[in-house]
Amino acid sequence: MSPIFARTIGALAIVFLCCESGRAQGEILGLTTCCPTELRTVSLGSGVTDSIGELGDVGTVFLSPGVTVDPVFRVLHALRAETGGTIRVISVDLATGDLVEGSPLSEPLLQLAYDFESGQLLGLTNCCPSEVAFVDAATGVVTPIATVAAAGQSLVATPPALMPADHTIYFIRNDVVLGDQRLVAVDLLTDVVTVSPSLTLSLLRIGVNDVTGELFGITECCPHQFVSVDFATATATPLSDLGDATFTFGDVAAPVDSDTQRFYAIRSDGTDQSVLIIDTITGGFVAGGAVDSELFNAISVREGGLTFSRGDANGDGGTDLSDAVFSLAALFVAMSAAPECEDSADANDDGAFDVSDPVYILAVLFIPMTVPFPEPTVCGVDDTVDTLLCDTFGGCP
Repeated sequence: MSPIFARTIGALAIVFLCCESGRAQGEILGLTTCCPTELRTVSLGSGVTDSIGELGDVGTVFLSPGVTVDPVFRVLHALRAETGGTIRVISVDLATGDLVEGSPLSEPLLQLAYDFESGQLLGLTNCCPSEVAFVDAATGVVTPIATVAAAGQSLVATPPALMPADHTIYFIRNDVVLGDQRLVAVDLLTDVVTVSPSLTLSLLRIGVNDVTGELFGITECCPHQFVSVDFATATATPLSDLGDATFTFGDVAAPVDSDTQRFYAIRSDGTDQSVLIIDTITGGFVAGGAVDSELFNAISVREGGLTFSRGDANGDGGTDLSDAVFSLAALFVAMSAAPECEDSADANDDGAFDVSDPVYILAVLFIPMTVPFPEPTVCGVDDTVDTLLCDTFGGCP
């Protein structure tokens, strides 16, 4: 498979699904443009793609943003429009690639979201008014529950942010009459709608930490800034600058991985696109592998973090001399096995796997007073923002 994409990516899903036998969380899924439309895995590091299955052919279009994932049963849901105006939800089993086509929707939808705590698929209807609705993919029944935008108001065309713990979904709304932008929150249990004061900075994208409830976003230019957002006061506090007018940002649904405190964004400079990995605490960020295809939207889904042990380069469950030997061989001896988890081989946690790592392992093992390995030292989650990959790790249960 060539690292250069054979087809344009029509929709992207960055999936962090709970591991079996140490399987990695960080997997990118993409929908290619027709024909046929395929669901493909995309390597964050290399851009190599691999097909999971075909989703559609001539006469079908996938709506953007219109992709969400059920992380419990590992099912991707997408909105598909067909010749004649029919829109339906198609569901793909991420383990088997099996596809199930739902019945035609009783009402057209623009977006999808999934509340994994309640197991409820949600949609957003077209204006006017724009309403949040419960969606039964099998029957196609759309049941509106709350109005989030009326005449003179419009929602920013970006995926909503959903907080499963309290079943609250957030939208960004522009008000033509008032000339401002506000956040709209819907309590999915009571259908109560709450509107924030006028935002201090205009937002393009929004995400929520589904553990702490903290809101984050990316502002309109210029510059594009990564911000934390206080719903009650509508204060957007800049944490970092992400780029000037030469950059644009694609859609990422559920962009916050609360395990690692990271926010994922797709940034384009007009020529290339890359996935930004942003530290939600400091605002610091790194760019992932460049992508040679246009990414219309993305989704980051978390179901537990992959655990590994720092310095256990060979993944045998312990850190000793064999790890330094393994690392040196991987770096300098042709045909030697590469670390299955680059994060575990990054012994000094500097965001790279190089000769400094086996040297550091030897220092920790044999030189007194050497600073111990950075966390996680025993089967923990990586809190460092970097682009290292961790496909599997056999050293943790």
